[in-house]
Amino acid sequence: IIYFSRQNDIATSLLSAKPVIFIGDISYSVYLWHKPLFVFYRIKIGSIDNKTSLMLTVFTVIFAVISFYLIEKPFRKTQLALWKWIVMLVSVLILVIFAGVVIIKNGFADSTGERLSPVAKKMYQEFKVPEFRRLDGNTKGRNYLSGDAVPSCGNRDPLDACRFGDQSWVVIGDSYAGSFEYALQTELAKQGKGIISLAYEQCSFVSDNLWFGTAPECPEINRRRWEVIKAFTDKKTFLIAANYAQFKDTKLVEGASVQGITSEKIAPNQLVWESLADNINKLLSMGHRVVLVYPIPSVRTDVKRDYFRLLDISNGNVGKVYDKSTKGYNAAISLSEELDNYIKPNPNLIIIRPVDSLCDGHNCMIINKNGGLYNQGNHLSNAGAKLVIEQFPLGHQR
Repeated sequence: IIYFSRQNDIATSLLSAKPVIFIGDISYSVYLWHKPLFVFYRIKIGSIDNKTSLMLTVFTVIFAVISFYLIEKPFRKTQLALWKWIVMLVSVLILVIFAGVVIIKNGFADSTGERLSPVAKKMYQEFKVPEFRRLDGNTKGRNYLSGDAVPSCGNRDPLDACRFGDQSWVVIGDSYAGSFEYALQTELAKQGKGIISLAYEQCSFVSDNLWFGTAPECPEINRRRWEVIKAFTDKKTFLIAANYAQFKDTKLVEGASVQGITSEKIAPNQLVWESLADNINKLLSMGHRVVLVYPIPSVRTDVKRDYFRLLDISNGNVGKVYDKSTKGYNAAISLSEELDNYIKPNPNLIIIRPVDSLCDGHNCMIINKNGGLYNQGNHLSNAGAKLVIEQFPLGHQR
């Protein structure tokens, strides 16, 4: 623009206007100020809407103008007065001393060497990994894709699944089912019971010609799941859960299904729901008990981020926080109604509706006194899983 501009051109006249020149003068100060203002607002207070963004922009310009005239402009001069040299040297010295103190004090830790409150420390530990990847086995087992022996129960070959206690419960489904494994196993262990982990990310418990997302191995995973199930010699309780929202994007394998399929043909929506219902009915006909978890309300915020922000400003005294939108609740109800069309009543079928635990009317909790209820998108955290598990029939096993 500068190279091709000519005197009396519109662009030249516009860029030569004093207001535009002034914006150019303060632009570097604007650049320096806007980042901390926006970032610390988001950390300390919350998400930024259009109104807040405008307010922060105004403050950015105000601070930029002040720093331009009081700092930037005076220090641009070639010959600096003695007092300016002193200010610069003292400023550098203060920063160096402050950085040294922070290092020596371990980030201003308390007398026990901790920088976090007990509640915050516990929550950071629980949110370190997504809940569906939290459970580790007593021994290592084969990861299905890599073939490596790993402690994690998630994404194992079903033939080498994690097994705990009396193995009276079986968790089967995708990562939404996996989010219950750690909390469920912890509760069952108190009664001398335990689970078999057949959860596998993205692989809902459907027929072996359907797959989801980026996991074309799902058909083989479900075949191997059935190998494990058919080998049972006793009756078990199956916990089944899924990301029902992904059913509309299920891929269909035509002909023989093999590992490594790349088919992108979308399966008819009805076929996916019927397939899940057929598998549930098959388990029931074999004499097993089924605990079916209905849709979990989705959220439209980063619950982990919001929870730690509240922890920081409330000294650990965090109460109930509800999702500002009712869209998650409405979506869960809509999917539940769809599921109702295919699931038939049965004495050995127990239906768990997460909205009963998580929602008050049309408003659903995302945080309570026990922590953030979601971890990584719409997956439940440990606190969220525990809340829903309170509905499970843990006290009786046939």
